[in-house]
Amino acid sequence: MWGLNTLLYLVAATQLVRAFVDTKPSVAWKTISPGWNLGNTLDAIPTEGSWGNSGLTAQTFDDIKAAGFKSVRIPVTWTHHFQTEAPSYTVDPTWMTRVETVVDWALARGVWVVLYTPGQVDKFEKLWTQIATRFKNKSEKLIFESLNEPAGSPDNQVTADLYNDLNTRFLNIVRNSGGYNAKRITSLPSLHTSIELGNLYFKDPPAGDDYWTYQIHYYGPWDFVSNAWGKTFWGSAADKAIMKQDIATAAGNFSVPILFGEFGTYTNGKITEKAAGWAWADYFVRTAKSVSKPWTTLPPRVANLILLTLVRDR
Repeated sequence: MWGLNTLLYLVAATQLVRAFVDTKPSVAWKTISPGWNLGNTLDAIPTEGSWGNSGLTAQTFDDIKAAGFKSVRIPVTWTHHFQTEAPSYTVDPTWMTRVETVVDWALARGVWVVLYTPGQVDKFEKLWTQIATRFKNKSEKLIFESLNEPAGSPDNQVTADLYNDLNTRFLNIVRNSGGYNAKRITSLPSLHTSIELGNLYFKDPPAGDDYWTYQIHYYGPWDFVSNAWGKTFWGSAADKAIMKQDIATAAGNFSVPILFGEFGTYTNGKITEKAAGWAWADYFVRTAKSVSKPWTTLPPRVANLILLTLVRDR
């Protein structure tokens, strides 16, 4: 007869098998859009709640799903949550558990999750080893994103290769961490997560990995979306042609699925003309969808889609 421990093991193994469905990015991308960025929460410094947003609850993800969003991009800042310094950089287990709880709330509702960390380059490998290990048995709807908007100067191949190398190291860590991570979808950025710089300098990871995707953030033209030089209107035929060309160029340069992880305008209705901001967002989404590139949006402090404000402020 089987002992109790053997039975418990078999039950657990069965649950693990059911928890993960081998899904290629091209298939996942048909069900992941639209998405929402859960900013100013777990990425707040020094901790959740420090930037004015209330703590996350399970109801947050009920609201997100009810609003029609199919995925959520969750940034997590770990800076103030290390128990030890070099060389181990051990994450505080209480914080790791909090992050896991939030991720589980989304996954339990069938919402895709893109989990990423802003910055942390100096602790990159130690941190991702711990994250990958902790989350290795989550369902296929958990996606790992290596790094948010990797920055550096000058904008050249030497700088970009620092992050191309980090992307490769990230994949090595994830793929060798056990559980389901060998077939977990990952999202890789270019320098500044820029269309132009990605087209010039991004390098595909080594051949043989069929589960990586490419990520872009779109804030163009900068003088309009940020109102940095007083431009308040967007929407001419020339404006639309530039945006369409930007998106088409990215779509044409990569054979893997592309995630537009962020897009938006900063001051719509306050400095920029409100209708122009809406026209910008509408044309971006329509154009991105026309080339079948999933898109996510930013939280209400940045983006200007009304659903975002309704969801986050509840």
